[in-house]
Amino acid sequence: MNKRTEAQHYLETKILGAYETAEVVWKNDTEGTYHRTFDDTAILNDGSQHVVERYMDIEGRTFRVCSVFPTVKQSTPTEKLLTLIDNTLEESLKKA
Repeated sequence: MNKRTEAQHYLETKILGAYETAEVVWKNDTEGTYHRTFDDTAILNDGSQHVVERYMDIEGRTFRVCSVFPTVKQSTPTEKLLTLIDNTLEESLKKA
């Protein structure tokens, strides 16, 4: 994809990179909130978490893919990564 096409794609979809968006649709969850997802995906919301479920057929086998996301985040991904690094460093110091 050339730079101009990539930029146009990003402006239209707000997605940058190789992520396939051909079959992406806006779909509402059980609470009525809309999310960008695939047409064959079920989105459930029980107040404390979003559950995204999809069945995928790969080489004749069916897989159920289920992702769970908290509704209220406790920390950002960066904070989680920094905590992991800190814990790893602390363990290394204990072993030294």
